[in-house]
Amino acid sequence: MKKLYIFLLFFSFVSVQLFSQTPGQFLKLKPKSQINSLTSSPVNPWAVSIQSSYALNQNTTTSFADNFLASGNALLEMFIPKNPRTNVYIMGNFTKLGLIDNAQDVPLKLRELSESNQGINISLAPYYVLGNPDKFNVVVYAYLGYRLNAFKAYNDTSNTIYLNQGFITPAFEFSSPKLQISEMPITVSIAGTYKIFSESDYETAFNEKKSNLTNIEGSLILPIGKSIGFLFNVLYSKEIVPSYRAGFILTSSK
Repeated sequence: MKKLYIFLLFFSFVSVQLFSQTPGQFLKLKPKSQINSLTSSPVNPWAVSIQSSYALNQNTTTSFADNFLASGNALLEMFIPKNPRTNVYIMGNFTKLGLIDNAQDVPLKLRELSESNQGINISLAPYYVLGNPDKFNVVVYAYLGYRLNAFKAYNDTSNTIYLNQGFITPAFEFSSPKLQISEMPITVSIAGTYKIFSESDYETAFNEKKSNLTNIEGSLILPIGKSIGFLFNVLYSKEIVPSYRAGFILTSSK
């Protein structure tokens, strides 16, 4: 419960920081809360936002920082589309390469490796919008790119392993009409990710042999006020128990 209070106080601080900045300035903020995950589509109206979330089913022996999520995305539109329903973005996700304190906590390290907005990555993000943007619509999209995570070696905590990965993420997203209370829609995103990496580097970090990882991740964003929403995220992989996160998301988008 004490950790929850700390989280809420931190979120309140970040909220003040967001609304005192212009959109361009806020992307340069340094506090540990940041932007939406790669689960959501590149045209999700919540894409330019600050996100603060905490693991609900965390291991009670891990630190608060290990269960608190921080990341930041950047989007670059590659083309001026003749068809407004489709385009390709370049997306980058930037966050501190934090090292988990307990190098032998394999489940926690696997969770970090599986979560879409952990680590540093860059990817191509093509999409296609189905339906009427003013009503219910579906976005079909994918991410194809490179990602980097850092871990302490399993048997030598003085050694840091930088795990290079290639990944592909096919996904789809449902979006409701904008709600009157917030002028923002409800969005539900579901994505599956397949990533490949060096078997030897993985073995050094995790003390087991593996060269690929597959997971499914979903997120729900429910508007609860002007430019603010409730975020719920679930991650499933056969290598770990399902992971659940909840928090708040703020945006300056209209």
